[in-house]
Amino acid sequence: MADRTVILTVVNGNWAKPASILDLFLESFQIGEGTKRLLNHLLIIAEDSQAFQYCNSKHPHCFQLKNFPKIQPRTPRNLMLSPSRVILLTQIVELGYHVAFTNADVMWLRNPLSKLVPDIELSIACELYLMDAETYGISGDGGFFHLKTNERTYQFMKNLNLKRVLYPDSEHQSLCKVSGNNGFIDLIRIKVSYFSEVNFGRLSAL
Repeated sequence: MADRTVILTVVNGNWAKPASILDLFLESFQIGEGTKRLLNHLLIIAEDSQAFQYCNSKHPHCFQLKNFPKIQPRTPRNLMLSPSRVILLTQIVELGYHVAFTNADVMWLRNPLSKLVPDIELSIACELYLMDAETYGISGDGGFFHLKTNERTYQFMKNLNLKRVLYPDSEHQSLCKVSGNNGFIDLIRIKVSYFSEVNFGRLSAL
């Protein structure tokens, strides 16, 4: 991919086995509109050895998390920024790659990267609710975000890492709520865009 974008997802042994979420996820790339070519840019992160072994049997680009903070079970309707994911995302950003992070239960039936606005640095699919005629609130994560790598987004990731060190016992973070309530984003002037789950969501067409 010309713009150095890595598509990243995370699975464990429950999601990576025969007739599992991972099988449906990979099949969506095969049958989706203009998505098969994206498989070469998909990196699947395995949380355990069982998921890693199964991933290797289905996809050429798999990586097993080792020597990372233990990942706690995630709730089904939230994309959590666990400590290990923050570390991993920071390392990818340091290498100069843009990141499209997707939950494995999001079906890639179309190419969502073609819907991104070029000058937006952080694009997030969120569960939005109407507060008034012009304002939306955020109730949770929608399972997809795109982070464009530059100095501002690198500083954003370093800030998340600092919070991880300072508050090691805190709950996993919702990227939607972090971006909506983080004065640091305003300080470093990151441009953020939110997508509704109408077009970006789990088990729905992208």
